[in-house]
Amino acid sequence: MTAESTTHREVRARIAELATAFPPRSTEPREFQRARFDAGLSWVHFPLGLGGLGLV
Repeated sequence: MTAESTTHREVRARIAELATAFPPRSTEPREFQRARFDAGLSWVHFPLGLGGLGLV
């Protein structure tokens, strides 16, 4: 079993929060995409505020 990094846990927590607040099966696609962008989960390697979390 490998240790999970803090960054990995943070991203997983953000995904869980997004899925709870905006259930993918019942949320309009455009609304879900906007929420995903706002959460920094569109492209995690993009800078903060531009749809990402600044991860490398």
